[in-house]
Amino acid sequence: MMKNKKSKTVYIGLSADLIHQGHLNIIAEGCKLGKVIVGLLTDEAIASYKRLPLIAFNERKLIVENLKGVEKVIPQTILDYVPNLKQIKPDYVVHGDDWKTGIQKEVRQRVIDCMAEWGGELVEPKYTKGISTTSIMNSIEEKIIARTSVLINNDKDIVTGNIVYSYYVLDIIHKGHLLMLKKSKEITGRNGKLIVGILTDEAVMETKEQPILKFDERFEIASSIRFIDEVIKQETYSPLENLKKIKPDILMESSSHSKEDIQRAEKYMKSINGKVITVPYYNGQSSSKIKDLIRKKASL
Repeated sequence: MMKNKKSKTVYIGLSADLIHQGHLNIIAEGCKLGKVIVGLLTDEAIASYKRLPLIAFNERKLIVENLKGVEKVIPQTILDYVPNLKQIKPDYVVHGDDWKTGIQKEVRQRVIDCMAEWGGELVEPKYTKGISTTSIMNSIEEKIIARTSVLINNDKDIVTGNIVYSYYVLDIIHKGHLLMLKKSKEITGRNGKLIVGILTDEAVMETKEQPILKFDERFEIASSIRFIDEVIKQETYSPLENLKKIKPDILMESSSHSKEDIQRAEKYMKSINGKVITVPYYNGQSSSKIKDLIRKKASL
């Protein structure tokens, strides 16, 4: 009996250390074929062929689980796909065509041989040129951007039907972003809406250095996060222009922003009977910590 698309399974192996457009493209291609299972390489598996990852496995897993189109995430404990493939027996494996040469050439051939045992197929979309974790790291070595991180507080004031606005640079996504977004989504309530503003490159550069990732890519990454209902452009570092257009019930602010900026936002939100929830700095992980780690490794 032929399987329909909904019953077919797609396996995608990822490191997903620093999420970028290439990852999203591969997942999107997988979704066209069936349900996507991501085999997320463990820290040890990644270290077996390159450096240790910057972000630990459990945090990378949390990030990938919250990308649209991902049905399930399982650990891939070695670079070789075969153990997981024999367990799952997927209809397809999807991987960019960049592994036809280099260190993963033999891994690719083992995938082809293994999939042939049950008539599975290897699908190889064209590699997304110009963007990779390595290229991001190389850029970070040249540019160290000011800190942008958040921590979620325990505010339980959740009213059904809130429109909540939150805004980000989202240059390097990490656990702090997801905690903030998850809490923001909870605050919207059952019938509410979470609108996220992504700062343009020019908006970021009002107070910081130019982001590593271009605006369009950061916007696309935000659009792929499950907690977010709508993504819009924020053209100034201050959220005031967007607040006047959206008139949300709640603005999520970060304690890392200046008191003056938060006070201006509070004044406007009060004028429309809204409120501001200010969340404290998230010390567990931040874009800056990741970038500082890259810089330290580069200097060794």
